[in-house]
Amino acid sequence: MGILITRFNSRTVMGKSLRKSLTDIATKIGTKVFNTAIRESIAIREAQTKQMDIFSYARYSTDGRDYKNLINEIINEG
Repeated sequence: MGILITRFNSRTVMGKSLRKSLTDIATKIGTKVFNTAIRESIAIREAQTKQMDIFSYARYSTDGRDYKNLINEIINEG
């Protein structure tokens, strides 16, 4: 379906450069980069440590909201 960027930090030069590079690669291989990127957050690591999904552990965390946005993006494309 496309390329999903995870552990993303849009405030860094590296993060911005990564998105641009992945967009260029996606164009070359005939796919896309999802508009939604999953941001770096401690909540996802904590959920993994507790062996829980992010929605049960911290539904309103930044990455919980990001995954929800990704789901909506996928559904709206179909």
